[in-house]
Amino acid sequence: MSKRFIFEQDFGIFHHTVIVCHGYSDAQIKQWARRKYKGETEYLRLIDAAVDSNDGDNFSARTLLSKRDDGTFVLPRVLLFKYKPDRSIGFIMTLIHECMHMVDTLSTDHGFKDELEARAYLMEYLVSEIRKKCLDKS
Repeated sequence: MSKRFIFEQDFGIFHHTVIVCHGYSDAQIKQWARRKYKGETEYLRLIDAAVDSNDGDNFSARTLLSKRDDGTFVLPRVLLFKYKPDRSIGFIMTLIHECMHMVDTLSTDHGFKDELEARAYLMEYLVSEIRKKCLDKS
């Protein structure tokens, strides 16, 4: 059985974080968030909405987003890995795919979706940091 983990990942210069986890149920993610973000009602509501959007086990990884009232997405809140992260090319490809969702959403929200170099640096940062932490924890 693989070791489970949960941690908060920052987005470098951007004021945003995402919860990265493996082996936690939806209820356990919410419980962890309630302890970590005690009193931050709006942030907890967004995390709950993101976790509630998890629609089953048919995935290898999933970036969970919350929606605004107008239907647009709020920045990513939770990154779930169904399978244990490892050094395989499959894990790296999955991580890149999920980080692309995060970069797309953040760059649209912060107004730099056409700035390819900024997006590339953010992608590099997220893939590198999340990969390193996942491998250290698994």
